[in-house]
Amino acid sequence: MHISAVLLSLPALSFAHFHLLFPPVRGSFDAGSLDQYPCGGQNTVGDRTDFPISGGPIQIDNEHTESKIQVLLALGENPTGDDFVYVMLPTIYAQGPQEFCMGMVGAPAEANVTEGTKGTISVVTSGDSNGGLYQCADVTFVNTPLPEAEYNDNCKNATGIQVSSSNGNANGSSSATSPSSSSDGGAAASPTSTPGAASVNGLGPALAVAVGAMGIAALL
Repeated sequence: MHISAVLLSLPALSFAHFHLLFPPVRGSFDAGSLDQYPCGGQNTVGDRTDFPISGGPIQIDNEHTESKIQVLLALGENPTGDDFVYVMLPTIYAQGPQEFCMGMVGAPAEANVTEGTKGTISVVTSGDSNGGLYQCADVTFVNTPLPEAEYNDNCKNATGIQVSSSNGNANGSSSATSPSSSSDGGAAASPTSTPGAASVNGLGPALAVAVGAMGIAALL
């Protein structure tokens, strides 16, 4: 099964957008092209940010009051839509707008990422009437964790954010890498992995990763 196709099971929850803040987003923000898979119409590789193999924050500013969110990974210098075959963060359901941090999102073990591996992270959210919204960050994976101060500066949550695990994919289709609403990249390969993490209150690995910077209390 392709990663992107399951999210059509959830109607678009709003027509707002989101901004990827960390790692720094590829290209410039264009609200009119955010529905273009896999990088919201930004097809040129940008400056790469060092990103820890063991995990770092994925920080967004979410204009949606509720949305499904998923984080995908493609490896290589200039990956295409077919290359986003790894799941860094399985689909979660987030309620509450504005700042939202997915903490300690790391490279999937099955991707065999090593120091210096180049890749592109795609953050997918629901919120478009025809499917998902996409933004990308180009990264170089490194063994060195982020310093605590840098991590904290790039991992913040607005008051009242609530997170739960979710079935399906963030773009409303049955395949997370085969978009329902865009033309960039065409059909994509099936995912090969999801990262492991301890469960939190029985909600599974995706939620454990997502609330890494929030604390379990936010879910109680």
